Amino acid sequence: MSARAEWAVVFVLVGVGLFWAANDYSAAVGRARARQFVTELPAAP
Repeated sequence: MSARAEWAVVFVLVGVGLFWAANDYSAAVGRARARQFVTELPAAP
């Protein structure tokens, strides 16, 4: 495998990892905000 192909594989893996991390983070934030919203519902008008 050439050096260019190896770097391409590294960049693809890093890119996929970044998207995966962003997805996990946004899912966790969404669940936390949903829990907060449900907790505050009884006080809502």
